[in-house]
Amino acid sequence: MFMGWRGAFSDCLQANDQVFQLQPNVVLIEIDLSGRAGIQAVTSLHREFPTASVSGLFT
Repeated sequence: MFMGWRGAFSDCLQANDQVFQLQPNVVLIEIDLSGRAGIQAVTSLHREFPTASVSGLFT
């Protein structure tokens, strides 16, 4: 099983695309990313990718 860094994104809209393409088990997302409210992005990712563990981070 591969465990490592698989993707990166600069805004919430790219995050959705990356998660769709890579199908990761875990997603860590910065709440302050541009493009869409981070909390909204986390909620959307949870809904669209229920098998992924999605967590929002504050810096």
